[in-house]
Amino acid sequence: MKNNYFIAFFSLFISCLTYAQSTNEAPIVKVTIANHPDVCNPGDCVDLTANYFVTKPTTNYVVAQTPYSALFAFDGGIPLVVTTDDRWSPTFTLPFAFNFYGQSYTKVLVGSNGVITFDIAGEVPGGTQISGGTCPWAYSTAVPNTGFPIKNAIYGVYQDTNMASPPIQNTAVQNINYYVGGTAPNRVFVANFNRLPQFQCNGTLGSTVATDIGLQSSQIVLYETTNVIDVYVRKRSFCGSWNGANGVIGVQNQSGNEGKVPPGRNSGPGTPSWNTSEEAFRFTPSGVGPDLVSLKWKTPAGVVLGTTNPLTVCIANVGEVKNIIAEVTYVNGAIISQAIDNTIVKLADPLPVLNPLDIINCTSSFPTTVNIGQNAYMLNGLDPFDYAISYHLTEQNAKNGTSSITTISNFPITSAAPVQIFVRVEDQNGNGCVNVRSFTVQVGIPGGTFSYPPDTDATPLTYCFNSYTALAPIKINLSVGGTFTVIPTNPTDVLVINPTTGVLDLTGSTPGTYTIKYFIPANTATGCPEYTTTTTVVIESCFTATVSNSGNVCQGATTFSLFTTYTESVGATTTYKWTDNDGVQISTAKNPIGVSVPTVAGTYTYTLIITQNGVASSPYTTSLTVHPTPTASFQSVSATICTNTSTILLFSGTPGALVNFTGGTNNYSVTIDTNGVASFTTPVLAISTTYTLVKVIGSTIPACEKTLNDFITISVGLPTAQIVQYTNPVICSGTSTGLEITGTPGATLTYSKDGVVQPTVIIPASGALVISTGNLTSGSYTYALTNVQSTPCSNTITGQSAILTVNALPTATIATTTAAICTGTAGTLTFTGPANATVTYNNGTTDLTTTLNSSGTIT
Repeated sequence: MKNNYFIAFFSLFISCLTYAQSTNEAPIVKVTIANHPDVCNPGDCVDLTANYFVTKPTTNYVVAQTPYSALFAFDGGIPLVVTTDDRWSPTFTLPFAFNFYGQSYTKVLVGSNGVITFDIAGEVPGGTQISGGTCPWAYSTAVPNTGFPIKNAIYGVYQDTNMASPPIQNTAVQNINYYVGGTAPNRVFVANFNRLPQFQCNGTLGSTVATDIGLQSSQIVLYETTNVIDVYVRKRSFCGSWNGANGVIGVQNQSGNEGKVPPGRNSGPGTPSWNTSEEAFRFTPSGVGPDLVSLKWKTPAGVVLGTTNPLTVCIANVGEVKNIIAEVTYVNGAIISQAIDNTIVKLADPLPVLNPLDIINCTSSFPTTVNIGQNAYMLNGLDPFDYAISYHLTEQNAKNGTSSITTISNFPITSAAPVQIFVRVEDQNGNGCVNVRSFTVQVGIPGGTFSYPPDTDATPLTYCFNSYTALAPIKINLSVGGTFTVIPTNPTDVLVINPTTGVLDLTGSTPGTYTIKYFIPANTATGCPEYTTTTTVVIESCFTATVSNSGNVCQGATTFSLFTTYTESVGATTTYKWTDNDGVQISTAKNPIGVSVPTVAGTYTYTLIITQNGVASSPYTTSLTVHPTPTASFQSVSATICTNTSTILLFSGTPGALVNFTGGTNNYSVTIDTNGVASFTTPVLAISTTYTLVKVIGSTIPACEKTLNDFITISVGLPTAQIVQYTNPVICSGTSTGLEITGTPGATLTYSKDGVVQPTVIIPASGALVISTGNLTSGSYTYALTNVQSTPCSNTITGQSAILTVNALPTATIATTTAAICTGTAGTLTFTGPANATVTYNNGTTDLTTTLNSSGTIT
């Protein structure tokens, strides 16, 4: 026979909990973009994959075994202090709503037998488990089962552990404790059952858990927002001599017709007993319906790029850089939570091989052959096994690695037209990138011209100084073998050029006018003469940049970040100046982080000016909206309504905001309309009810919210009236009395006299009323109250009646048998009247009295 003793509790606040899980496994509000390679060449693409936890409705669950890891402490929480076993904790209020089998809960009980439940009497309709009461220990069926002793519960491990001391040897380590850790929206509730003996089998406490004998250690974890449940079993051994060696891990709904249990971890007849150590199971919501999380890919400016996973991102141009943001939004009832991650997509650095050289051969004799192989030169000492090199006649073939040239050492030339050869260089290690480089085979007398894009007749060609890192010339029959040089109009101006290819690096230049010269010296060995041609370009001080921010915030947020998309010129001096809405400088960083958010709601403009090599850009701006904290309050005031009627509650607040409020044990919500008001019709109320505002959530993105505590009370009742007494309960005919009544002040009272409705009367402010009966004749009269009304409530009255008796007036007669007598003799008078009545008579000079006998006479 198990004994129950008093349970005492003490509180310990756990302010923060840190833990680590891989992104793919953590059931929390978080998103990370998987590592990805850089794009190898302009026009290439890469797939971005967002890793985040996908959650579904909680109307069903899937259970899977997960790696065991000590993520959460087994001690330090609120202890369940007992001197015996089989007890429930006090009701614990979660700081977050947890959804379980389709219902939202904020209160749990922790049982000393390795279980937590939401089935709390007084909190859940039909709840059976009582705060501080007995936690059932005996069961003989498997889960699910409608007759199971504890339902609407999480079992981990549910078994008959004994909290009595003894067998508890050291309460400092052998205990049950529970706590909340983490920060919203990723808080957790943790319940620990640490190193406990089982009833009857008891156990021995070792120096470590590993050396414990027969002791049980397990843990239940509830995750905010995703509604995931983890059960960690550090050590479990069954007690074969008690309760059928039962122990179960699982979940079960309120009715007991739905539940989930890992294979081999159930209980009941025919179920093998089991021992285990360091194993874990996760119960993940899998109900039918759409996912409760959505993904959006965005730019820093908030432009949505897509919602698919993965997202394909392409880089079109040299120097192009894309900042991509992954944003996930979780919906848990009325609570919306978001998380973001970002990544940069850009071109990979070119492979470290040299560009091939143009080949020139002065001859007028055709056909001829040329050795086009340049592997050794391009590798320049690199390991040839690290790179695969092939030669192609088209760029597309080089990209695809198809139709390679086989006559490399004796490539045929049939005319003086230059031939462009494309070299495919493939990284055999590293990121596997492929670069395509080209060179020209020129056979014949030097000549031709060159220009730069756009290839128009505009003179001169004009570019922004930071617009290109590699502006390649357009060659028109230009012979190879020459050298490109820059001739500035102003000797102090700088323009970087590749002397072999003529490629200009405009980002490293200064504004000015430049002559680009191509010169081929005379070659006596080949008989080629000297050749020179030029073109002119103008560099201007224009910029190409974009700015953005980390996104709008709620009033009260502390910091945000600013972003700049701008490619700095190699070798140039670049500075940044950020100013706030008032023109005050706030940072000189390219991408400032930790910028203070304005305290007043509104839209604020932040401005960036980039200065490169002493030249300032035009202002670039980005706007940050600080959303105001939403408000909500009752327009209605506390009031009284009729019993078993409803009323309308009125609210005011921020248009579009969602207001959460409670009415006792029930939760409600309304949305403020565009006029800033909302209404809610209460249920029919039989008792007085207090409605309390809990939270208001704005409709902005992100959704801003504020905790509320305003309340009103709707009292219910009906007017009353009741008979107290008659002023004189018995009166004589021809007289009156008063019917004394108490009731609701100001109410209108309807009553009847002998079944006949009388004119209504008003109960005065004192609540006491006297109705005069008026003079009545003899008889019996019944006065009854029938209805009392206090607008708008009316109450029919039954059982309030009183009988009034009105007695007839008494009569008496006098007679004599001796009408005449002699002086000095006596006569006889006879009085007749009501029995025992007192009769007063006069002998001519004096009033005399006599009392009639029980027969109503006296002589």
